[in-house]
Amino acid sequence: MDNNRRDAFIENHLIPTRRHLLQNAGGLIAASALPANGAVGATLPAAEASKPTATAAPDLTGRLANYMVTARDRSPPPNALLV
Repeated sequence: MDNNRRDAFIENHLIPTRRHLLQNAGGLIAASALPANGAVGATLPAAEASKPTATAAPDLTGRLANYMVTARDRSPPPNALLV
């Protein structure tokens, strides 16, 4: 077989390379970690879905924005300065 045909086989993935074998093995390992009962993305039963939540989720983005606004006016501690 000449080099052009061999290269075409490899480019069309007709001859598996070590890289493709490892990628496929990694995909199989990742897929086997998922539950087989289809529980991923399942919704709550109607009785649990109608229950009110105890506390609202914290506004993390707002807290971070507030921290960044106040941090720009402060100087960093001496041990955080780069030399």
